Amino acid sequence: MVAAVAAGVPAARADACLDEFRALFAGEMDGFSRKPYRSVKTVYGEDGKQQLVFDNIVETPFETISGNRGGPFGLVVDREVWTGPTMEGPWSPSPYPSTFPPDRKAAYEESKARQIAALGNTVCLGEVELEGRTYLHYEFSRLPPENKAAAPMWFAESDKVWLDPASKQVARWEMTDFQTSFLPGISKERHVEVFSYDDSIRVDPPE
Repeated sequence: MVAAVAAGVPAARADACLDEFRALFAGEMDGFSRKPYRSVKTVYGEDGKQQLVFDNIVETPFETISGNRGGPFGLVVDREVWTGPTMEGPWSPSPYPSTFPPDRKAAYEESKARQIAALGNTVCLGEVELEGRTYLHYEFSRLPPENKAAAPMWFAESDKVWLDPASKQVARWEMTDFQTSFLPGISKERHVEVFSYDDSIRVDPPE
């Protein structure tokens, strides 16, 4: 567990690690700072069995194609949504009204600020080897609010990320120990997302 590792880290060093990771989260790891990418997220149940695979194509956080492998998929550009049977379409306007806020950028920045404030139990493990390559490795938690009554909806989890040492782009992200304000207990379901970057990716509205 992240907390168990962090407990053995001197306070000053742990604080420096948290500051380092919060700066990364607000900087190079921010969705608008990242290059366009494809990712594959595999979800494993508490028994370790694969439950589903989620495919993504992301130009920016507001220009995406995503869905469970096998479809259907959604194409989103700002607040407009289309649906299709494959990641290539064909696309039709979504029959459902948009649930995105009128100012998506302001909502995004507000959500990011809450996530940064919730970061804790951060461990900076430096350079590690993974599948024959070198990455910067961090482990951290997104903590529940101290005053849960003042935050009627919240999410918490334990995370591990591997970053390219030069670009600080995320190569792999794992999540588990999920908690929410509306479900009891902690879920040991595990999400593993692997990223590949491609500057040529464009997500445009269908013609």
